[in-house]
Amino acid sequence: HKSGYRLIAQVTSSNQFPADVRGDRAATPRPSVKLATLLRCAYRVNVGGPASMGPEEWQHSTSTISGTIDELIRVHGGFPIHESGATIGVFGAPNAQEHHAMRAVQAALEIRDITTPDSDHADDWPDFVWRIGIASGEVLSGAAPSSSGLTVHGAPLESVASLTIAAKPGQILLTDETRNLAQSLLGVHRCDPPPDGLAFGPVHYLGTEAGWGSAWEARVERGLTPLFGRDFEINRITDLLDKATRGEGQLIALSGEPGAGKSRLVHEALMLASNCGFDALVAAASPLEARTPFFPVRGAVTDRLRLSPGLHVDEPALHAALRPDRAGEEWTSLDPELRRSRSVSTLSDVLLEGRERPLLMIFEDLHWADESTRHLIDAITTQIARRPCVVMVTYRTGFLDPWATKSYYTQLRIDALASEDSLEMIGHLVGDDASVEVWKSSVVGRSGGTPLFIEEVVRSAQAAGTLVGSDGRLSSTD
Repeated sequence: HKSGYRLIAQVTSSNQFPADVRGDRAATPRPSVKLATLLRCAYRVNVGGPASMGPEEWQHSTSTISGTIDELIRVHGGFPIHESGATIGVFGAPNAQEHHAMRAVQAALEIRDITTPDSDHADDWPDFVWRIGIASGEVLSGAAPSSSGLTVHGAPLESVASLTIAAKPGQILLTDETRNLAQSLLGVHRCDPPPDGLAFGPVHYLGTEAGWGSAWEARVERGLTPLFGRDFEINRITDLLDKATRGEGQLIALSGEPGAGKSRLVHEALMLASNCGFDALVAAASPLEARTPFFPVRGAVTDRLRLSPGLHVDEPALHAALRPDRAGEEWTSLDPELRRSRSVSTLSDVLLEGRERPLLMIFEDLHWADESTRHLIDAITTQIARRPCVVMVTYRTGFLDPWATKSYYTQLRIDALASEDSLEMIGHLVGDDASVEVWKSSVVGRSGGTPLFIEEVVRSAQAAGTLVGSDGRLSSTD
């Protein structure tokens, strides 16, 4: 005890697993099959090898690279496994994990961003090249024998190895399975022709503009199916937009299960509002940033300031809301409630004041929004009753919003499509070839009237070769 320290617990392999990987268990995970996403980052110091720089410098450079990649993987809930000249990040195993594909992609984007020439860390990095592959699927995972690591087996492990070989320097490749799981990812492009040497496909690469939008923005990027079975909702939204143009502000809540079509109605509302001369603002919460204050609105606030540079704002509060990691000591020493109050007031002013046209403000996926963002929406909704403004929020069934008592509040519950609407939708996607009639009825029965399910089943059948032909004119190969 002379050193001032005492032994708390011996470090064993079970202690090596990060808390978000091992959950509440202290025992070493047993081998199990999980749906997971693997990221493999292959890297090489770009200075001619150890002989030209000395073994100590070489080791320092590779340790810097490996340590930073490890940190980014762990920050997003992954577990790093080391290979010679590469690191694999395991997301979704050994314990099941929500949004594992999104976590892996976010880690890859941050690896890319931190190594760009204009990065804040560019001067600290060794000169090196990297390639990243990301693949999703079932893996068998468990503790490595006689070590503190994790082992994984399965097709995704082979896929990420092949992808990092096929990738160009500085390129991120991902499989179609990962692309489909990372639903709100934008800036994804199909490799056409596919990279040489791959025995699977299709394969996609992330462009320099890649990043996160709403799940719906990503679907728009892929292409839209016509809207079916939502005439009542469209007519109601049209009426409420018309009221707002006369200075009667409206608050619209769209609630429903995942895939029911909330984001599609948001898209239609944006089109209707544009035709009526509205300005539009869209903010989307993310499960990856559910604890980051004001994260959903940062992009909208930044755009507003760029387009309206003459706005008078509380600069310290605005700066702290947009870049809390750079808030000064004078700001952080204030009472937390005062800080939030000033930030909420400042952001609501930026988003609402000085508008010359009617405004449609959309806040998607409120069930993922952080507490500060919810306070901001509360503040905004109290100010719109006599403004030409519509606030539209979306959330999943079960989320309790606090606005039902307001006279200008309307809730639209987005229920499952009726059977006839589901049949019309799948008929549009597939066509009326006799070989698919039984299959269409089966899909409608299994879909429960969920539009997203219908679209994904058709897309999967095309990818698997079960349906062939052009969209709207498909036939079955069975």
